[in-house]
Amino acid sequence: MNEVRNGVCAFPEEETKMNGTMDILKLIMSILIVGIHTEPFGFNIWLDRGYGIITRLCVPFFFVSSAYFYWSREKGTRAFLKRLFMLYIVWSVIYLPFDFESLSKMRLGQVLYRYLWAGNEHALWYLCAAAIGFAITQLMLRFCKPRTVLIISCLFLLIGCIKSTWSPLTEQVFRIRITDFLGSRNGLFYAFPYTALGMYLAKNQRREKSNTFLLLFGFTISLAMLAIESLLFVVIYKTNTTVMWISVLPLTYFFFRIVKNIDIEI
Repeated sequence: MNEVRNGVCAFPEEETKMNGTMDILKLIMSILIVGIHTEPFGFNIWLDRGYGIITRLCVPFFFVSSAYFYWSREKGTRAFLKRLFMLYIVWSVIYLPFDFESLSKMRLGQVLYRYLWAGNEHALWYLCAAAIGFAITQLMLRFCKPRTVLIISCLFLLIGCIKSTWSPLTEQVFRIRITDFLGSRNGLFYAFPYTALGMYLAKNQRREKSNTFLLLFGFTISLAMLAIESLLFVVIYKTNTTVMWISVLPLTYFFFRIVKNIDIEI
């Protein structure tokens, strides 16, 4: 008999078998994400930059894993979105007393943008982005194949990189000034690509062969690409934002596939 767990309909064991490794990693990555904001290695620039590189796949991993386990079941769409919206609304109300002064100075359009797109400019952006990214992916699946959805989402990730992290390159080398229109940490440029990746992994999990050596090799190459990308834009071009990185997508792909095959029982 089906049960309801955490607000999402749970189905027979063969469809919803939990992966203990994923749960452990989510706990570790939650701690690492806190470290992104508290800067535990701020006393040393190289340790701080190294920590930044390591933690850049943390948030994408949450988007990918949530999407993967949802589309492995493909049930409970309303419950999934309802849970995200309820968390977002409740925490927005909790934050309201602290936001009242800044909100009182905003026009209506700015308030709507803040709450319906920017995620209230707090850590709540993740909930808002997750709902938008999920809705976009689900809608596109009605008209496109999973592979096509993933390719389109990668184009949005590329656009996001060009207008944010890569903007110093386009301005200094190509003399093209691009503003960060619509922002970076949102459901379109950030959540959508990684949600689509999780969906694609779920849809093709039976077709993909798990070769540990190739997965580790791909992960190593992707990590090297991220190090090079970080060196180029952080050290050389002095980018002001470190949110979006094109190399994080393949890095998250290989990392997720590696840990998915390691099941630690809790």
